[in-house]
Amino acid sequence: MKILHFPLFTIYLGLLFGILLFQNTTLNTAIVVYITVLLLLVLIVLSNYGKKNNLYLKAFGLLTFFLAITLGIGTTSIHQETRNPNHYSHQNWSPDSLHNFDIILTDRIKSTHKNLRYQAQVAHINYQKSFGKIILILPKKLSKQTLKIGNHLLVRGYLTNNSKPNNPDAFDYGRYLNHQEIYAQLYAKGFKVGPYESSIWSEFSNFREHIITIVTGK
Repeated sequence: MKILHFPLFTIYLGLLFGILLFQNTTLNTAIVVYITVLLLLVLIVLSNYGKKNNLYLKAFGLLTFFLAITLGIGTTSIHQETRNPNHYSHQNWSPDSLHNFDIILTDRIKSTHKNLRYQAQVAHINYQKSFGKIILILPKKLSKQTLKIGNHLLVRGYLTNNSKPNNPDAFDYGRYLNHQEIYAQLYAKGFKVGPYESSIWSEFSNFREHIITIVTGK
């Protein structure tokens, strides 16, 4: 079967390289689309009119690799959460002012001595429909009850964009979060627990937290 001779490994490697390249560079999506279309046209012409020899095979494999790279870049770009018009990065909110947030807890991450930290999905900001992932920083002194992954929280607090470290040699945590499509952190000044939203992920996460609590005794 001819499909068995198709360069699947080359395509996989190119897609992976394209995704990594997108995360570490700033590329214009329109240019990537133009290059992708051009490479696709060249491959079509080459496959129909090219002479099937060693040079042809090498050229076809190389062009396929570059096409896979552009497809990896384009696919990652298209699926960026910031392309959603309701993403909080497109909305007007001041980091110096208190705002009202309706969020859903999606994961618990490592806490500090003073603060609990969660990954959360934004549903509304100041009662306006919103979207996007954030880090919730919740002072332990405010939390009088156990929170579950899947809980809705009505939070009043400050939302700040990720910042760069003061020490240029330090780990850039803000950049790391940006690669996870988490562009801001919410510092809670008060909150109310809303309804619980059950899902496979929330049930699994809560079970995992329960096991960790039993093992660590905390």
